[in-house]
Amino acid sequence: MIEDYERKHWAIEPADAPDVVAARIEDTGAKRKDLARLFGSKSRASEFLNRRRYLTMAQVRVLHTEWHIPLEVLVKPYELRKESRQAQGAPRNAV
Repeated sequence: MIEDYERKHWAIEPADAPDVVAARIEDTGAKRKDLARLFGSKSRASEFLNRRRYLTMAQVRVLHTEWHIPLEVLVKPYELRKESRQAQGAPRNAV
């Protein structure tokens, strides 16, 4: 009975790829530069961790092979963050 209530009202969503990779970096003492090396670029690693870009199949393969992250986690869809208008280069409103 309590479990049903908790499942309904306090459901815990399974972690997605950006969260799992960030946790792996923290847990293993790796650095973002290690992820950048795997991805071939610092900006690609940053965009992924900040939910601005999806993983490519090549990135999925390398994360699975090198860091032993389960494929099920890496290929599961996740939402990208929407950029603010200012981050997209929209002019600021003058006051």
